[in-house]
Amino acid sequence: MALWTSNPQLCHEFKRFGPAPIHKWSANFDYQTGQFKIPLVSKDDQIALRALDFTWNHYEWLPAHVLVELTHAEGTPWRITLDRTDQVIEDDLIQNHYRNL
Repeated sequence: MALWTSNPQLCHEFKRFGPAPIHKWSANFDYQTGQFKIPLVSKDDQIALRALDFTWNHYEWLPAHVLVELTHAEGTPWRITLDRTDQVIEDDLIQNHYRNL
């Protein structure tokens, strides 16, 4: 089973970087306007910005294979969902897991 079956679009967007650092923003194509849009967190969303800063400051130095091991380890939302037929990782499962960390 592929590692990214739960979000193949994200996988395809960044797999070209392989183990190298990702140096481009994610972009969504808006079919109505025919333009690419970069999803950004609002400057007013201090909780999201603090969470992103915390994550970056603690994990940015780790190589990709270590990040995969951490996020796919036994007991993580990804591992718990792996054996389900729909393979949808529920938001509350992710939230509870990382809140407990």
